[in-house]
Amino acid sequence: MRITSLSRDEGCIGDEVIITGLDLGGKRKVFFNGVSAVAQEKDGTLRTTVPEGAVTGPLSVAGDGDAAEVLFTVLPARAKKEVPAKEVVGHKK
Repeated sequence: MRITSLSRDEGCIGDEVIITGLDLGGKRKVFFNGVSAVAQEKDGTLRTTVPEGAVTGPLSVAGDGDAAEVLFTVLPARAKKEVPAKEVVGHKK
């Protein structure tokens, strides 16, 4: 088994990551620095999302006594943009 590429090598909790490689089909488990992630296999690629609790470290795929890993950087959560309340000018009660 070997990971040949990731759709991204860094991301926030909840971001999708597509893992491409050799021999990734079958019963495989995906971990972000030891934190288990749900993965779906299709046509030899694995689709997963960065799980809650993940931190920077190895993204690993394991199964059938084999494993592969690459470095993945977990970024801080994106700040939500606050939209200022609109002022109503010239309106008096």
